[in-house]
Amino acid sequence: MTTKSQPLDAVARLGQVATWLASPVLLLVLWWWLTERELVPIQILVPPHEVFETARAMLADGELEEAALASLFRVLAGFASGAACGVAFGTLVAVSPRLDRYAGPLFYAFAQMPAVAWAPIAILLLGIGEEFKVAVIGLAVFVPVTIGTQEAIRGIPQRYLEVAAALALPAGLRFRRVLLPATLPRIVGGLRIGLSKGWMVLVFAELFCANVGLGHLMDVGRTQFQMDLVLTAVLVTGGLGFAMDRMLLRFERFGSGRAAA
Repeated sequence: MTTKSQPLDAVARLGQVATWLASPVLLLVLWWWLTERELVPIQILVPPHEVFETARAMLADGELEEAALASLFRVLAGFASGAACGVAFGTLVAVSPRLDRYAGPLFYAFAQMPAVAWAPIAILLLGIGEEFKVAVIGLAVFVPVTIGTQEAIRGIPQRYLEVAAALALPAGLRFRRVLLPATLPRIVGGLRIGLSKGWMVLVFAELFCANVGLGHLMDVGRTQFQMDLVLTAVLVTGGLGFAMDRMLLRFERFGSGRAAA
């Protein structure tokens, strides 16, 4: 049985990889076709080979690596702070009806405002250094993580808690076998939304006030009419964001697997 299943697993993995690659390949072909036929002005969309050549040259001199690491550090710092505060606050609001009555309306009013709207206040308080960028990213992450955590805890089926109480499960076992499997998917969903918002705010912050970073490269390319530079920074930003999103999904599967073990 094991021998027969191995080729099937390999075929399934190849099919999954092919599915993942289908959209990027089609997009690349469309990009090449549009530029080859000159259907889009070259000032707006440059050919793929020029973007790849620009990326190769920037990798060779270390400029692209420096920009990517700077942006990644800012996102990770803002994401970590925003996610930690979001999970903590979401948990408190979910388990405390009194806190929800007092803080809930204010939070949801705050949630309607985009994080970039707080940029002027953040600049007055923190200046335009790294603290400002990390702060606005953290604000963008905080809201979806709070909502995801709150909904996850409130969505735990009551019968799960009743069974855990009837079996007198220890606190650690109750968390690992009941609370974690029931809440992890929604919490990770909030983390994924927060991560995407964090990357969007990062680009805004680096366009606004930065001398290094992927957003800064986009701004330099825009002002100098170098669309190859702009598209290189866009593609790297998307690739890093996608990789971090996949890591969150793997964390969810790992946590669910450990909980079921």
